[in-house]
Amino acid sequence: MVPFQALLAEGRFYSDVELTEKEMERMVIEASKAEYIAHDNKFRQQLGRRESSTSGAEPSSSGTRSSGSEKRQEAGQELSSPDSAFSDCIQVMLSMGFSYPRVIEAYSIFGDDVDSMVCYLIETSCSSRRKGKATE
Repeated sequence: MVPFQALLAEGRFYSDVELTEKEMERMVIEASKAEYIAHDNKFRQQLGRRESSTSGAEPSSSGTRSSGSEKRQEAGQELSSPDSAFSDCIQVMLSMGFSYPRVIEAYSIFGDDVDSMVCYLIETSCSSRRKGKATE
């Protein structure tokens, strides 16, 4: 009877560890996505200010730009659905700690090829580190 209880306790422990791992992955993905969206919105606001200061003739164009960013946000929300293969690739990359913009860039180049995406992301992060060291 004691070994059964020990096995049951051990099973609960590993179940809790796995659950914690999945929660951590989810939190990393959400934080990275939020960072990307915040950066994207900030960039679009700056772009909108520049356009409105240079050409004040078309206020309707700024309205279409905001709806474009809304569409992008909706598309980002659609990407997070667990049913799509696109989402699976991105979730794998984000759970590895790569930033959302770099993952999207790699996905646009390699599609669903996770191995090539990982190689690309590692190589580009290493080359940027080398450039930084070389300039010092």
